[in-house]
Amino acid sequence: MDPRIEAYAKLLVERSLDVQPGWQVWINSSPLGRPLVEEVVRLIARRGAYPLVRLGGAGMEDVPFETIWALEAPEDALAEVAPADRHAWETMDAWMNIGAPENTASGAELSPERRALLAKARHPMRTRRLSDEIPWVACRFPTPALAQDSRMSLAEFEDFLYGACLLDWDAEGRRMAKIKERFDRASEVRIVGAGTDLTLSLEGREGEVDAGHANMPGGEVYFCPVEDATEGVVDFSEFPAFQEPDEIEGVRMVYRAGRVVEASATRGEEILFETLDRDQGARVLGELGIGCNRSAPASRPSAARTRASSTGTWSRTCARAGSSCATAKSSRRTGAGCSDRRGDRLTAGAFACLGVDCPLELAQTVMATGAKV
Repeated sequence: MDPRIEAYAKLLVERSLDVQPGWQVWINSSPLGRPLVEEVVRLIARRGAYPLVRLGGAGMEDVPFETIWALEAPEDALAEVAPADRHAWETMDAWMNIGAPENTASGAELSPERRALLAKARHPMRTRRLSDEIPWVACRFPTPALAQDSRMSLAEFEDFLYGACLLDWDAEGRRMAKIKERFDRASEVRIVGAGTDLTLSLEGREGEVDAGHANMPGGEVYFCPVEDATEGVVDFSEFPAFQEPDEIEGVRMVYRAGRVVEASATRGEEILFETLDRDQGARVLGELGIGCNRSAPASRPSAARTRASSTGTWSRTCARAGSSCATAKSSRRTGAGCSDRRGDRLTAGAFACLGVDCPLELAQTVMATGAKV
């Protein structure tokens, strides 16, 4: 077995989740992820905890074979959750998704209406983990489908993925803390780039650092902007936004008083509007994320797609529902929350747009404002 799989499992169980004796750990994956799943189960067992393993066909479903079921089930059934799954979601102590898709387009045939019903039924479970009520981690296991989508051989993709995950996360955390501290002192962020001029407020909000705890590959500094203060336009013209099974390109959004009032895309526009119209909070900017993992650069479209699918950049690109970030998160990772601070004004250059991967340019731009990083 590739020794990196053992190291990867150790990272997920011991750092990302820090599994404790007696815990029930939900593990969702596919048969292609079995090598990593087995190592994760071994480590969970050694900690005196219990794995709840679910293997399906897709990489990021909430339950196995969810899409096949949703294509055939009556709509009233879609709006409900199987009692056994509901009980598991309500009692699980940690959640892990090991994305190992056989086909990254699986589920594309599901209608927007049926997707919305599924999302509504699964909202309580997603809320438990996204509010950090329980520890959770979403990660990837290298499969031919992911490698092909990234225009890499499987061996290249393995090197890429493991290289972005198996880092000294304590050192990465200290490095990212400097970026967080600089933005914590700011009350306003302005992002300027090709087709982009966006201003958002961080007044009273404190950032957090993901140093190998939630998304894997990790490596991000993120903030919950003030909900009614975002103004301007953002244009994601360089890289696509991707979350299985959907991909959209050329996204442009106009914000007024914190909400998206105009939106367009050169490809996948119907998916963009489906996302923005999903609920009342979906047009509110939910997060400013600064990608800082230097081992997972978005230097070409294929790498950007891999990075997005691994770390959830889609949610930031498509204006994640504001309800999940109505206040700065109270997190198991850093304990950061809201504070009544008065910061200065920070103007960022063309390096950043709500989920970027440019730490060197970030340092240069921040230093240009007269602060040290």
